[in-house]
Amino acid sequence: MKTITLNDFYRDIRKHIRYVLNGEEIIVATKKKPLLFIEPVNHAKHRPFGLCKGEFIVPDNFNDILPDDIIAGFEGR
Repeated sequence: MKTITLNDFYRDIRKHIRYVLNGEEIIVATKKKPLLFIEPVNHAKHRPFGLCKGEFIVPDNFNDILPDDIIAGFEGR
């Protein structure tokens, strides 16, 4: 990961986008304060779909309307 200034980013946007497309990350900062964190969309930090498949079962009544006493609790009654 590298840190660049906002001016450097504007000066050569294409170069920095190529850097990100090659799998790298960039922090764009101004006066030592980070403004942007740029990473590739397919970055390994993203969780894959189905990660917990088979770990739990959603009950059949999951989408049923909640009982009045539970709704009252959420509403502060």
